[in-house]
Amino acid sequence: MSDYLELDNLTAEQQQFADAMAASGMPVTEAGLKDELQQIADAAHLEISNPNRYSAFWCFCSKSIVEPTRWLIAYMIKSVVPNLYVKTASGSMLDILAWSFDIERKTATKAVGNLVFSRSNTVQQLLIPAGTRVKTISINGNVYRMITRAEAIMDVGQASISIEATAEKTGVAYNLGATYYSIMDSDVPGITEVTNAQDWLTAPGTDDENDAELRLRVRNQFSAVSDWHTDAKYKAMIAAQTGFSIDRIFFNHNIPRGPGSADAFILFDSGTTPTEYLQVANDFISAGNHGHGDDLLVKAVPETTYDIGVTVTFLDTLSNTVKASLLAEIEQFIRCAFRENSDYADYVTQVRPFELFSWSKLSHELHAYFPGIAALNWSRGDIDNELEVPRLNTLEVIDANA
Repeated sequence: MSDYLELDNLTAEQQQFADAMAASGMPVTEAGLKDELQQIADAAHLEISNPNRYSAFWCFCSKSIVEPTRWLIAYMIKSVVPNLYVKTASGSMLDILAWSFDIERKTATKAVGNLVFSRSNTVQQLLIPAGTRVKTISINGNVYRMITRAEAIMDVGQASISIEATAEKTGVAYNLGATYYSIMDSDVPGITEVTNAQDWLTAPGTDDENDAELRLRVRNQFSAVSDWHTDAKYKAMIAAQTGFSIDRIFFNHNIPRGPGSADAFILFDSGTTPTEYLQVANDFISAGNHGHGDDLLVKAVPETTYDIGVTVTFLDTLSNTVKASLLAEIEQFIRCAFRENSDYADYVTQVRPFELFSWSKLSHELHAYFPGIAALNWSRGDIDNELEVPRLNTLEVIDANA
């Protein structure tokens, strides 16, 4: 029988539902159901000549009634009741609850950005066809590709050109930092170098909105339904216009432009050009979608840059080849912590405003993910953030025994 129809190993929330059902008088344990069945049989004056626990007839009656009843109770506790509430609903049932607040789950989109193609020989024209592919190095076993949208011509004397490209697939994983897209994956004779510059993205890729993000938007809607333009109201509007999760929106209420003024800051991943997205939100708000006298501007969270170095001591049992491979992966892991990629986002704490970025915590996460690490020595102390997001200026990962 599926574990889904069992009442063992309930989560804390499921146990609350089970306790509530039990408190209302509904038997939820096997023993309780059998006692209830016996009481019903006695009340009906059911006479069985062999009612003991080994009676084949009574065992059949008990099993055929008690077991399906337990399945129904388990289904109620694990599915029906949780899906009645925003806090515990999931999947399509959460979509239905969100619909009642006029909110729909956001769908995934492809990243769009500009790649810079360079050449050394400029004595003749060079055609770069539409569909030219550029890829990254392997990041945690994944290779990402951008594909140019239209053909472009480099004129005589022109050494470089910026061409718009679209991600091969949808997702935030393609919102990589500068220089990640650097390998030609199509044969275009004459091109010597390709890269994505700083702030190369014009439309960041997104994933399908997950249950946690959708739940946040629905919960925020409870405080955003009034006509007053509170933080929750502005969060709902900005999230709807930009596609960003509301937990990436922060406010500065310190009247930056005088009474009635405030700033809303969006946390972007590294490599994202916020200008177009910020303009969409600002245009929407300035078109009358604000409170009387409100002066609100949407901006990107301010950045601070750091030069980071880390010395890695590996276990003596590792070969030089393995160490070199691990150094490359450790670098990408750290860059993920600073939001330059998302391939290790499930395993590392990423930088955020108003949060202390702890090297000891990052060291713990690195040790957990890379068991070949013996020790880590960082070049600087923890980063204490206010309304700002730390970015990497330089990152140096060194083998202690090199």
